[in-house]
Amino acid sequence: MSATLRLEPRVAQWVRTWVTAVVTQDPENDPDNWVTVKVQFDHEDEAGFMVLGLGSRVEVIEPSTLRDRIRAEVAKVASRIL
Repeated sequence: MSATLRLEPRVAQWVRTWVTAVVTQDPENDPDNWVTVKVQFDHEDEAGFMVLGLGSRVEVIEPSTLRDRIRAEVAKVASRIL
């Protein structure tokens, strides 16, 4: 599965060492200087694990199914710690 992620620049460098990622928008064209990349994962579980580990340094652009999955997981975590 592929996912489009918007990442802090330093995080984008890390991600590109872990998985196949193609820059689709460089930081010069982003208002916050973030990098947009298209990343190839073997499975949505793998994508979810990585995205959750990056916390607030990542934004899931697409697919919406991954974004919804992350949103639900974050809500579960928040309910346990708040």
